[in-house]
Amino acid sequence: MLAAWRLSQWYVYGRQSFTKAGFEHAAKSFNPADCDVDLSSRHFIITGATSGLGLSCAQVLARKGGTIHLVCRNKDKGEKTLDQLKADTNNQDIHLHVVDLSEIGAVRRFCSSFQLPLHGLINNAGIMVHTRTLTQDGHDVNFVTNVLSPFLMTVELLPNLRRSGDGRVIFVSSGGMYAQELKPDDLEDKKLTKYDGTWVYAHNKRAQVCLAELLAEKVSPAQDSPVTFYSMHPGWADTPGVRLSMPSFFDQHKGILRTAEQGADTIVWLAIAPSLTGPEQRSKYNGKFSLDRHVVSQHLFGAQTQPSDDDLAKLWEYVCKKANIPPDFYKNKT
Repeated sequence: MLAAWRLSQWYVYGRQSFTKAGFEHAAKSFNPADCDVDLSSRHFIITGATSGLGLSCAQVLARKGGTIHLVCRNKDKGEKTLDQLKADTNNQDIHLHVVDLSEIGAVRRFCSSFQLPLHGLINNAGIMVHTRTLTQDGHDVNFVTNVLSPFLMTVELLPNLRRSGDGRVIFVSSGGMYAQELKPDDLEDKKLTKYDGTWVYAHNKRAQVCLAELLAEKVSPAQDSPVTFYSMHPGWADTPGVRLSMPSFFDQHKGILRTAEQGADTIVWLAIAPSLTGPEQRSKYNGKFSLDRHVVSQHLFGAQTQPSDDDLAKLWEYVCKKANIPPDFYKNKT
């Protein structure tokens, strides 16, 4: 019964706020100056940047003069995207990094090789595999790609983010997380009697939101860090990922879906808006969950999805252990 309640609440909220109409209504209050920024000499890493939200982010940031680092798994697709972006944006400072986010070792090697100051890390890449698939390390591939690798990349690139003076990390979550509670004793969904990729994806996205909050609570104060951590919901957007992974949902809602650019708007805003600097604004947004440039609740009324402190502690311990990171790494200021 509770699961059905969550889904019904999610759908009602979604029809009101996650659609193209929801974005257009919210956009009436946007401040255009927030994204009217010259990004020359700023570096941004975008995972999953060959299509959908990631590609839209890359296009916008490149047109503003940013140096863009595309992280993708498929070399051929990445090279085509790279060439097209350079031609479309007249920006030659766009670089391709081929990294399979389902391989922890590959993620770690990439982070070790990246020596530049980093102004924005956009953890956008995501997958929704509908059958249980294990990585070479024996982990669920959805969990590694959607949760563990973004966390590892964030931690490994903290020195680069600090060097920029205003490093920002954005976890691109999903409205599906509203229908899921965090299950700290089964983060890789091994106890599911029938594997459901949509369910697992939503659980992964709930974990992402929790990790953004935990990173803000632990890293920012401990290191007096200029790095901020955000999670966000792009709304229901028409992307290749939605068409491929959720064909029924797409067919039923294609007339009301946002464009990829509309879905990417809050990602870009979180990555570059000058209005997010300063102690007051950092406090307001750091670790929080945003939709359409506003902080919104991470939970629906009556859904009972709030994690306990113990739940969050278990999540932190698990991802640190699986990523081979000391749980108190943030206490080291070097």
